[in-house]
Amino acid sequence: MENAWLFRGGSGVMQMWSNKSRLAAAAAFAMVFALAGCVEPEPPVPVKPLSPALKQELMNVGLAVETVRNCRGGLGLNTAQLEKLKPRLEAEVLGEGGEIPSKRTIDAILKKSLSEKEVQDQVFGYIQKRDIVISESQTWCVAGAKEIAAKTPLGKYLTLRK
Repeated sequence: MENAWLFRGGSGVMQMWSNKSRLAAAAAFAMVFALAGCVEPEPPVPVKPLSPALKQELMNVGLAVETVRNCRGGLGLNTAQLEKLKPRLEAEVLGEGGEIPSKRTIDAILKKSLSEKEVQDQVFGYIQKRDIVISESQTWCVAGAKEIAAKTPLGKYLTLRK
């Protein structure tokens, strides 16, 4: 959606093109998408789901990222703690022989390990537990500060900014 301005009226790029140019551009986009469908897909990847403990850690990281993003400046991510998680994640995700898996494989692992419903339930549970009003930045900051003070598994991924 961030590139939607290209196709809007006003000062958008498409406005400057003639009707013939617009038609040619639309045809080119259509051809690219059609050709993308003709490419032979990669063979299916056998995917082993992540351990429950690592799944929960990834949920904590995701909630920490959302808390920082919505707090808007009052909190930061504890990058040192994220670095500590990296070897554990790599140990579970690396394929045989220590090969780094493709993005497709990693996406498949995450999709198999974390269902949308499970993620949604945990996010909504966190929001309710911490009395967060989604549109109010300060409530995210207070929730994050409480996580840090209580030294929770989620709080270890957060830092207070001054």
